[in-house]
Formats: sequence, C-alpha cells, structure tokens
Amino acid sequence: MTETTKATFGCKFRDALNERVVEYPFALSMVSRTKGRNVVDVGSGPTPAFWYILTNIGFNAIALDPMAKSSIKFSSKTNKFKRKSIVNSGMPSNYFDIVFCISTLEHVKEYEKAILEMNRICKPQGLIVVTTPFCCNEYIKDTIGLPKTKKYSCNHAYSLSQYEKWTNIIGTIEEKKIWRAWSGPSWRKGERFFIPKPVSEEKDADLIAVCWRKEG
Repeated sequence: MTETTKATFGCKFRDALNERVVEYPFALSMVSRTKGRNVVDVGSGPTPAFWYILTNIGFNAIALDPMAKSSIKFSSKTNKFKRKSIVNSGMPSNYFDIVFCISTLEHVKEYEKAILEMNRICKPQGLIVVTTPFCCNEYIKDTIGLPKTKKYSCNHAYSLSQYEKWTNIIGTIEEKKIWRAWSGPSWRKGERFFIPKPVSEEKDADLIAVCWRKEG
C-alpha cells in the first residue's frame, strides 16, 4: 500500500492485512461472470478501498453506507456515494448487475431485511456477493462484545442454516469459499492468522464468501 493510498483513504497498513486479503480477490474473481457494469458496494465504510477498485476497473459503482458522510467527496457522475443503509436503500428494483457486501452484513442488526433488500435491487440473473464471519452450527449474535450504547454495535457470525435460508431466497450458489482466520473456536477467539487459511470443511471455518446468482 502506497503512502498516497494511506493518505487518501485514511487506513493503516497493519489494518489492511485482515480478512480483506482473501475477500477482495474472491469478490473480484466474480466480475467476469456478468457483462453488466452497474454495481453497488454495500457498507463501503469511511475508507472506500473496494469501491475505489471497482471504479478504476471500469464499473459504474455506487457505494451505500449510513456513515459515508466523509466519503461523499469521492463521488463522480457515474460513481457515487449514498448515505443510505442497505436495510432501506432507496435504490431501484432489479437494477444492479452485481451487489457486493464485503464484511458488512455482520454489522447490520436487521440483517434479514438487508438480504431481502439486496435481492430486490439485484437484476434477475445478477450476482450477490457476501462475505461474513461464519460458525457452521451456531449463530453468534455478538462475537466481540461491543458496548450496547455504541452505534452499529453488533458483530454477528452466521450459521450454515442461515446461509441455506438465504440461498432459498436468492437463487443458486455460483461459488463459495471458506477459511479459518482465528486460532480459537470461533470468530475473534484466539490469535488472528496473518492470512486466513483455506479449509475444506465448514465445521473448521470461521469466515465465508458466497456468490449467488439471482433467479429470474
């Protein structure tokens, strides 16, 4: 990461080498599966690195984040920031060729509504790419114990049964990958591995990436 990148997006190098090092390559590997150019980055946050990549490889990218006030300055005519939540995005139905939601859904309290909204704004036969913390047999409501008074104070780890439910809502799974990012029994337990390790069995995973193709 260059000094220019750090200055532009306000992020530190040591913070960048987390699960994004495997999530971003997975998400970007899905773009060849559609010819459309209209995409949305859900939960881009105050450091819009993934949105910035999308805009620079030729996509018309919209970023949605309720905390995006400081990032709106990066907007252009075709690549915009919207200070909106994915629970109620205000975006048109059946519009986006790809909906990206990278390490965001775990911070959404009304995550079921978020899934329905992403499905609504995605085109029929479009793609929905989601990455989150994962716990095969158990939904974990709060993996890190954030103060209840803090805004957006939730950090879920979703279960296999929840992902199966979302598959029934959206359509079919195009691609799925799973990793182990922490040495302990679940997300944020134990020590973080320098780079998440690929695993073959869901019971060993604490991080998941799924790409769905919407029915229609």
